[in-house]
Amino acid sequence: MNEPARAAAADLRPLVMHVLYSFDVGGLENGVVNLINRLPKDRFRHAVVALAHCAPDFCRRVQRDDVAFISLHKPPGHGIKPGDVLRATFVGETALDSNVKVSPDGRVLLPLLDQPILAAGLTLEELQSAIVDSLTRYLVDPQVFVHLVELGSQHVFVLGEVRTPQLAKSEPLTLAGAIAACGGLTPDGQKKQVIVIRRVPGQDPVVFDINFSKLLKGESLLPDIPLQRYDIVVVPKSRVANLRDFVDAAFGNSLVALRFGLDAIVFENALSKELNLYYSN
Repeated sequence: MNEPARAAAADLRPLVMHVLYSFDVGGLENGVVNLINRLPKDRFRHAVVALAHCAPDFCRRVQRDDVAFISLHKPPGHGIKPGDVLRATFVGETALDSNVKVSPDGRVLLPLLDQPILAAGLTLEELQSAIVDSLTRYLVDPQVFVHLVELGSQHVFVLGEVRTPQLAKSEPLTLAGAIAACGGLTPDGQKKQVIVIRRVPGQDPVVFDINFSKLLKGESLLPDIPLQRYDIVVVPKSRVANLRDFVDAAFGNSLVALRFGLDAIVFENALSKELNLYYSN
């Protein structure tokens, strides 16, 4: 364990996490700054996490030197992304020069190499170094230059209960934009649980469970959810739709039942209304 990690592990003060959309100047941000500055330093430690950009003025207003500032924002163009087309030029080995497309899992396969190289998230210079390291088994003092030929398209896969499931595109690439590009949700779509699956190069996929209903009502922390290329958006069926499908499969379109021991009632084309009434009570 390194010294900073050891010091953090030994610090028994409770950690207060502040999550903001951005480090900026405003009502919420002012409140966070005042809270950090006023809480006793010997009793609490703080970490501020921004989901977007970081404004230096915000950090300067915090009058403590032990606060961790973490920004999850990466500036546009930072790092290679799936779908990008790259040109690899080999000095003295022109026969190996080639264009390669970064796969959805973030890898590229180059001549002479029997295994693909993880490229997503790296800069062009970092990828060049990784290629050189891999080629030392085959070439003496290899020299490789990589440059960007074409940016990958801003597409995501949208599946499930949308009107037109497809490889969707929106500008900017957001959850609401992608669903709108597919014609919106069907009546059977589950608004309270939209799933986003994100491939993380070299790691297991990350799954996000999003309450899309709150997003539509403006009750979410963010005005919209940013997506990344080749994310998979899945809109499940609602409970009512799943139960209706089960009944249809088990009993057909007509269901004969006894209600409170009275007359037999035939539910035809009214099953959805009955189930919606049941769940609303």
